[in-house]
Amino acid sequence: MKKEFAGIIKDLEINHPLANNFRRRTLKYCDTHKNAQSLLRTLEFEEKEDDYPYRNALYAIFKSCAYDALEHKEAAFEAAKDALAGFRNCGNDFNEALAHLFLGLLYKAHEADHLALPEFDKANKLFTICRDLYNAESNFGKEAQCDLYVKKIMKTRESFEAKEISTILHPPIAKVLSSLWKRARLIFGVYDIGHASYVGKFVFEDAVLGAVEVEQVVIAGKTYNLHNYRGGTEIAITSGGDYRWLKVAGISMNKAKPIPIEPDDYVLADLKLAHQPRDIVIANLHNPPTPEERAGVIKRFTLKGLKSESISDIPNIPLSAVDICGVVIAIAKPA
Repeated sequence: MKKEFAGIIKDLEINHPLANNFRRRTLKYCDTHKNAQSLLRTLEFEEKEDDYPYRNALYAIFKSCAYDALEHKEAAFEAAKDALAGFRNCGNDFNEALAHLFLGLLYKAHEADHLALPEFDKANKLFTICRDLYNAESNFGKEAQCDLYVKKIMKTRESFEAKEISTILHPPIAKVLSSLWKRARLIFGVYDIGHASYVGKFVFEDAVLGAVEVEQVVIAGKTYNLHNYRGGTEIAITSGGDYRWLKVAGISMNKAKPIPIEPDDYVLADLKLAHQPRDIVIANLHNPPTPEERAGVIKRFTLKGLKSESISDIPNIPLSAVDICGVVIAIAKPA
């Protein structure tokens, strides 16, 4: 079994002897095809005999490990999604966060980066929530565990980031060479309207039938190419998200990496994505310097403030002077 999968399986919250036994068997037997097949048969039998949703969620993530060992990637994906839905329906945020991380790592292992990133972001958000709750309960061991996972996710996400351009291009040259930047596609999921959870709510993420792919956008009659600002060639739009296209004004980010953000470009911001250091974010100023100046800014988020990356010398904006509203995930530049 992959080392990162084993760590997640070990950290699952389990308070049932039989499920704990299956955890031990999963960690021990997902090493050969023969052992994985034996484990899978036993889990499938137990799943039929046991109608308790929480234990079935645990069995599902164990099955995903077995399917992955057998190189049945689609079955591994589906079993991991079943585990995720089960933990969500049972209200276990910590195990749900682990399941999101597990599914993201599973996608990453099979080079489905556009599917992995949203799972990492959901895991990060849930681990952050759990960390704060454990802190309020003075459960410092679990708080530290959540904090460690947040740091691991940030490190994993870094591997997806696009390689920085080795030299800074001035705006006119950047326009000419924009074709050298990796083009990207917007990916919208297509969902099965008949799929619902135990409480009668649609579970969109667990019933993806396919995807709609968009390679260019037309804004005000002008065609724009898409580029993923977080690495890769696919920009995944998830259900339940909140997104905004914003027109760029000013030159405060015209030396941004990996792609300059210039006047009349458009950026796509995810308003629900938790921002991390080095992200490009959109924010509103509490007190704009002049009445004529717009309150919205696009900047690099750092722990020391919002940073410009420009041919001009522009001071940082203190975090206390802004409200961060979202994270830039893509940019549209003239075709």
